[in-house]
This record gives sequence, C-alpha cells and structure tokens, in this order.
Amino acid sequence: MTQRPLLGVFLVYNISIAMTPMQLRPHQSESLDVMSQVDKGIIVVPTGGGKTLIAIMDAKRQFESGDKTIVVVAPRLMLARQLSAEFTEHIMDASVMHVHSGNDLPYFTTTKPNEIYSWCYHTGGNKLIVTTYHSLHRIQEAGIVVDSIYFDEAHNSVKKNFFDSTRHFSNTSNRCYFFTATPKYSSTYKKHGMNDTSVYGQIIYNVPAPRLISNGSILPPKLNAINSGYFREKGKEEEERARGRHRSSSIVLVVVICPCVCQAAVGGCTSKTAFSLAR
Repeated sequence: MTQRPLLGVFLVYNISIAMTPMQLRPHQSESLDVMSQVDKGIIVVPTGGGKTLIAIMDAKRQFESGDKTIVVVAPRLMLARQLSAEFTEHIMDASVMHVHSGNDLPYFTTTKPNEIYSWCYHTGGNKLIVTTYHSLHRIQEAGIVVDSIYFDEAHNSVKKNFFDSTRHFSNTSNRCYFFTATPKYSSTYKKHGMNDTSVYGQIIYNVPAPRLISNGSILPPKLNAINSGYFREKGKEEEERARGRHRSSSIVLVVVICPCVCQAAVGGCTSKTAFSLAR
C-alpha cells in the first residue's frame, strides 16, 4: 500500500528583534553626565559597581559622534581580553587592535610602534585599541593621536614603570579618565600618586559603597569567625614566648566573603571572593 504525500501549508516568519537598550543604574548615568562635561579626571566606583559599563557607554557615545580612536588600558593580559570582550559586545562600529604580548585573539595584535602607526593610518572609521600598562609606552612611541583613553584599575598607573606613558597620554589625549575603586595617593614628591592633579586631574565622580549597597547595586560583605579549636592560655603563651617557642599558628580563622554583583558590567554574573585572615 502506497502512502499518500503529506499536504500542508508551511508558514515562514521573519521576526525582527529589537535590541533592548542597556539599563544604567543611577550612579552610572551620573558618571556619564560628568564625563560629557569634563575631559579629564578620576572616577571612583566600588568594586562591582559597573565601572566598565560606564567606559563602554562613553565610548559608544564618542564613536557615534564621528571617527574616533579610543584606547583602553588594563593591568593584565587576562583583563585586557575580558575588557575587549565586554567592549565589543556592545560596540559594533569600531575596528579593534590589541597592543600587548598576547597572540591568541581574533584581532590584529602587535607591540611594534611602526605596525601600530600603520594600522591606525590605514584603518578608517572608529578604532578601539586595547592594551596593558606594560605595553602602553609602545602606543606612545607610535605617535598616534588618541581621542579618549580609559585607565582601568588606575591605581596601577602610579608605578614607576608605567607613570611616564600615563603622564604622556594625560597631556596629549583629548579626553582621559582614570577608573578605580581605590585611588592611590602619595604624601611625598619622591613617589607618584593620583593626587598629582597635573596628571590625573580631580576626582570628578565618587560614589560611596553604602549607597550602592542600599540600592542593590552591590551586596554587603559577610564576616564569619570559625573557631580553630585552640584554647589560648595567657600564662603558658607568655612562658613559651620567653623560651622562643611561641606558637605562630592561627587561633581564629576569619573568612570574609565578599559577594560582588557585576550585572551592570557583564550582564548578570555573580562572583565571590574569599579572604582568610589569621588572628
């Protein structure tokens, strides 16, 4: 018995899905408003507060206004890769180059000043350059014009090996911003610090951690003390110390769990960092 062919109507739908704009938290919008008015300065946001998204949204705004060259500086290769992934997730209208020693990325990567200059010269449109503090001086040696530069974890920039290139771009780029949760200052002229306003400018935005905790942007840390089972005997301990046999083992183990909600920066990931302190 032969089967009759199936008859039917096939409907093909062409569905257009509109991208929902990224919802910024109040402190991120406030920071962007300040950046639209001030060309240089320090932006202090606690860890997990979405500093990266602030830089991304500012870069998007700059790229929309015309052909721009923007540099993003990371303290380590791993963070350079991470920043590149986050920027390119939101920015589609820029060519990307990496300037560091890594070579496992789908972008042109080099540390040679002549190749950096050549890439910038022959690449039209918007350009996004991702680098590290260790390799930033290569971009300086290339002599390219930088419209905006974002220093991530900017407290690293005060290190002796990084400060000269930091100062160069602070003076030569059209816009320069230093993002950090922990500004590093110096009380002596012999050491560099972020209180050097000729390089870093002023703190143009600073949001306190309690505000971000209260509105749910970040979670408060939790402190748990775990008894180690060792009982402290004051007289015996003094006797052992006198004999040079003082115990150096922990008495109480303090574990600090710091939940960090990064949904503003990387779309909903939650990370936890634990620190063990001996007391």
